[in-house]
Amino acid sequence: MLKKKGDTSLKTSRSLQLFDVDLVLKQNHPRPMIIRRWQAREYPTLEQMKLIMNSEGLEPVEETFEPGFKLDYHRHPFDEVRVVIKGQLLYDINGTKLLLREGDRIQIPSNTKHSKTVQGDETCVSLMARAIFHS
Repeated sequence: MLKKKGDTSLKTSRSLQLFDVDLVLKQNHPRPMIIRRWQAREYPTLEQMKLIMNSEGLEPVEETFEPGFKLDYHRHPFDEVRVVIKGQLLYDINGTKLLLREGDRIQIPSNTKHSKTVQGDETCVSLMARAIFHS
């Protein structure tokens, strides 16, 4: 069980597949954008997802967006890695729209034009980390 109250350890077996790569977009960038859909029956807690991201060398920051929140098109000089913990977040990446739900993860390469909007009436909680890759 991944969501056990008060337990931040990850209990997985070798046969448990946590993420499934749902979509890989090239978007004219040397590194692809990767969207992963959560596949386990139970969703991870915020603390458990922080542990997963930390194990990848990332330093996640919790971000909370209220219903109706929208961040217009922008770019940044780092890869954005984001996991939705609660709610839904709609990304528009160069005209391609992607809806992320609880447990879903996206990695957007640096300098990729994108916007995001909270979908629905629920507050969206997510973890975001900056990833810097050297070519």
